[in-house]
Amino acid sequence: MDDLSDADVAEMLAHGFRTTTDERLIASADTAVICVPTPLAEGDGPDLRAVVGATEAIGRNLRADMLVVLESTTYPGTTDEVVR
Repeated sequence: MDDLSDADVAEMLAHGFRTTTDERLIASADTAVICVPTPLAEGDGPDLRAVVGATEAIGRNLRADMLVVLESTTYPGTTDEVVR
């Protein structure tokens, strides 16, 4: 099973893990992880609208030395071609 237990979540929160829908809080983060759905689009590739949206939100709040990680399933080169 891939689900997290209540104990897993409690441990993550105790160590500073935080989720939010307030993009302004991104500016205070050391790391931003993009982990959004990438369903197959019409044709052969993934639908990257969620990746683009997350990237734009991070870009509006990006600061020096922030680590941005793309964890969504997509094609090789997405980080350079879309996120960068």
